[in-house]
Amino acid sequence: MRFLENDSQAIAVEVVRRVSVGSQYRISSSYGYAGIDDGVVEVLAILPHKIEGEALGTIADLPVRVSDVQSWIDGHTEVELQNLGEDEDSYGQIQESLTELPWILYHYSGRHDSESYQVLPLETFLDHISQL
Repeated sequence: MRFLENDSQAIAVEVVRRVSVGSQYRISSSYGYAGIDDGVVEVLAILPHKIEGEALGTIADLPVRVSDVQSWIDGHTEVELQNLGEDEDSYGQIQESLTELPWILYHYSGRHDSESYQVLPLETFLDHISQL
């Protein structure tokens, strides 16, 4: 953590967070964010918006199908952009964060049902995790 600004009214800090495959984090729903259950998760893969080429190999050995993961990413992107509406000022920025930044594929520890595998855009994942 690095302090950028400090006065009697406010403090500005810069925080660096590292997300790596195999690491575990505590994830929280943040007041019921759709699709996120509270729990401990393990990062399985860091993926681009479109899973192709080298990215295919990163999830080939996992117990999820590439087509399922891609449909989760596409569905999440579509819902987020529909909810936002193209007339919003931040539409371009949100679209870029969904299509240009990495996606995190994770698994809830201790669960083995199909719902235990989830994928979120990096920014959303970071907003909902804390270190164990």
